Amino acid sequence: MAVKEPLAVNTVEMTEAVFHEGARAVLSRKYNRLTAKVAVVLLAVLAVLYLIVTLTDGNAAILGGEVILYAAVLIWLRVVLPRTEEKKAYCALSQNGLPWRETSFYGDRLIVRSGAGEETEIAYSDITSRRETARLLILTCSNGSEVLLDKEGFSTGSPAEVCRLIWQE
Repeated sequence: MAVKEPLAVNTVEMTEAVFHEGARAVLSRKYNRLTAKVAVVLLAVLAVLYLIVTLTDGNAAILGGEVILYAAVLIWLRVVLPRTEEKKAYCALSQNGLPWRETSFYGDRLIVRSGAGEETEIAYSDITSRRETARLLILTCSNGSEVLLDKEGFSTGSPAEVCRLIWQE
């Protein structure tokens, strides 16, 4: 059986900037909802504390400390923790030099090859959504994995052709 030529080919070099752009774009909706719920709970606690202080003629300076503490927790959850995790993930990914991925698109599937020689085949029917950033097209698969494509990294085909292929647009 002869191997058909791919309809589109994309190569992405996982520089730190590309990795971080992709990571921010795919930050889980679940995580975003969780941090929003934490913010609501902290605001509710702050409102209760405000009521207690005003009804008991307490010291309002306590509230200032609570606001600072809650702001620090939210900044840590939304900024510091995700960036720390991104940095650790990128360091692990780039241990053996600059990582890259080549994605080849065929009639009903795509194949992702990593610089380490690993190969993953994904049927188009397993792709559930797509997102775009300034530089990337990100395909989300039903198993939760993400395929990052550099919009400028197509040696054959284009982002629009890939979208038509996958979703029969």
